[in-house]
Amino acid sequence: MKTLARTGGPSDLNRRLRNAYDRVYAGEKQGFPKLNLNRWPRHRWEAMIHAFPPSANRVLEIGCGNGVVLHHVAQRCKAITGIEISPDRCRVARGNLAGLNKPVEILQGNIEHGIDQPDGSFDVIMWADVIAHVVDLFQAMREVSRLLSKGGTLITSTPNIAYLPRRFKLLLGKFPATSGANEGFNVRPGEMYDGGHFHYFTFSSLKTLYQRYGLQVVRTIGFGRILSRLRNALPSLLSGSVLMVGRKA
Repeated sequence: MKTLARTGGPSDLNRRLRNAYDRVYAGEKQGFPKLNLNRWPRHRWEAMIHAFPPSANRVLEIGCGNGVVLHHVAQRCKAITGIEISPDRCRVARGNLAGLNKPVEILQGNIEHGIDQPDGSFDVIMWADVIAHVVDLFQAMREVSRLLSKGGTLITSTPNIAYLPRRFKLLLGKFPATSGANEGFNVRPGEMYDGGHFHYFTFSSLKTLYQRYGLQVVRTIGFGRILSRLRNALPSLLSGSVLMVGRKA
């Protein structure tokens, strides 16, 4: 199994993160949920696929999970790389993507520790609800920026802490958790507080982060399970998630 090691082994916290996600996804079976890609996206996987460019040479998905997004964009790519912190999820993703007739590499590791790839290796990098889980946000973004080619595309989805129902919760003195219920304490067995979320974003703050690392925002998308397209009219208030597409200058 190929592991990642540009800057040494994982910290104790990252080992605990890996173990927590292994517990949560223990026993995950191969296969994908059914997606409807002929409508305005209703959840993060459909939104990531919707935002993906028409073609790409090399794509990297950070936190590729079981490989569902990579599976659906594979026909637009020449080569696919995924990275997952959980060895169990790596195993599932490798099995799910084994039939693709193009180079596929699934790495077990953590983006914060770096990937053994040259600068500018990927013309598309994407992460679906992953950026909230990294420990060192700036280190992760430095590595993403290093790996992204000039003119390359970064696609990010993450919960929107400024979503209107969460604003109401904060107004009532309740923490507007973005994963676990009951202010982040009601999570799946073995899962960390608020689903392991360490960072919270709005459309505005994610744009600021993009700009800090030389990424020009070219598109934002709002979506949700009900009245999905309507949420795109005022996404900062009506979309439960932030979907942002940026291009490296």
